Amino acid sequence: MNLDQFIGNFKSVYDKEPAVLEGTSQFRNIDGWDSMTELALIAMLDDEYNVNLDVKDLTAVNTVEELYQRVLQEKQTMAK
Repeated sequence: MNLDQFIGNFKSVYDKEPAVLEGTSQFRNIDGWDSMTELALIAMLDDEYNVNLDVKDLTAVNTVEELYQRVLQEKQTMAK
């Protein structure tokens, strides 16, 4: 998994794909972000990456890249 692939999967959780979504994007500030999108993101992380994060975990990060790093961290922890 790399950041570009992660961003592609991240875009899929929005009902209307954002025009711009980059590692530095603050995902909660993008048009279309709501509680349903948040739940879809949690489900996507579980389905695509086998990582179980919750709402509290999401509030601890601000950007797409910070979330990507958190997912990588969780995957490394699980591999131990």
